[in-house]
Parts: sequence; C-alpha cells; structure tokens
Amino acid sequence: MDNTTQNNSQGQATGKDFADAIRAEADEIFNAPVSSSDLDADEFMAAAPLTDTGNAECFQNEFGNDYRYNINNNQWLRWNDVIWSEDQSSSIDADILFVIRSRQRVAASAETSQINDKARVLNYLVRCENVRSRKDIKQAAQWLREFATTINTMRTNTWHQF
Repeated sequence: MDNTTQNNSQGQATGKDFADAIRAEADEIFNAPVSSSDLDADEFMAAAPLTDTGNAECFQNEFGNDYRYNINNNQWLRWNDVIWSEDQSSSIDADILFVIRSRQRVAASAETSQINDKARVLNYLVRCENVRSRKDIKQAAQWLREFATTINTMRTNTWHQF
C-alpha cells in the first residue's frame, strides 16, 4: 500500500474528502445563526464569527440599547438616558475595545483541548485591538439593522428624541 491508501485506511481525509470536510467546517463556523436571545453574553461572544461583522454583532449584543447610527448624516448617536445625541466623545471606540477584550477573556477561559484553536482565536482578537480593525468593526456595525436608523424614524418613535 502507498501512503495515501494507508492514510485513508487510518481514517485520515485526503483530497476531495479533506476539501469537503474543510468546506463543511467553514459553513458551520460562518453560517451558523447566532441569536442573542438564546445565549448569555459570554456564550454569544464565544459563538459569534471571528470577523468584523461578528465583532459588530457582539458590540450590538452588549451595547445595542445605547447606540444608533444615523444614516442621514453618517453619525453615531448615543442614548444619554434622556435623548439621543452625537457621540462627540467617541465613547463607541472605548465600548468596541471593551467588547474585543471581553471576547478575549471568554476565549482565554474556554475549556478546550484544542490549544491551537484557542491560540488562533486569541491571536485574531488581539489583532482586532488595532485602530484600523476597530474602525472596520464600527463600519460593520453601521449596517446592522438594530443600529441603522434615520432622523424620520427617530422622530416618529416616542422613545426617541432628537
């Protein structure tokens, strides 16, 4: 028997089987729906994809009641317990960093025998702390349905004041 046949007889995937296994794993990782109503905050952070949009969804899960993105004038608004106002202090940036570090904490405390997976996740999340990555996360959050709004929408909802 050649090596390929030995590997196959030992249960190791090669060629097409290996590609199919990778595709199936990627589909599971990137296409799995994550619902914040089904999970607590840490579970949600652990289950969210390792992408800018996944980080934006974690931000939305954590701070969804505090922010809105006004698509009319491309501004982030923050709820100050009375009205929606421009986020002039850029507190959104600090809150995005908080979410990234929360995801790091969750990943570091995860019980797994796959040390390489844990290292890969933590490495990705550490890279997310850089300014460019945080800007990309903020940009991804702009398009989330929960954040995107207009002045007209805000004026018609009684709980929104602008």
